[in-house]
Amino acid sequence: TRSGRTYRMMNEVPTILMLVIVFSVITRF
Repeated sequence: TRSGRTYRMMNEVPTILMLVIVFSVITRF
């Protein structure tokens, strides 16, 4: 279903953003 897919995207996007932020902080220092 579309709603289930949207729900999964909403769960994955913040996780990916958090990984990118952590990675950028690690590489910066």
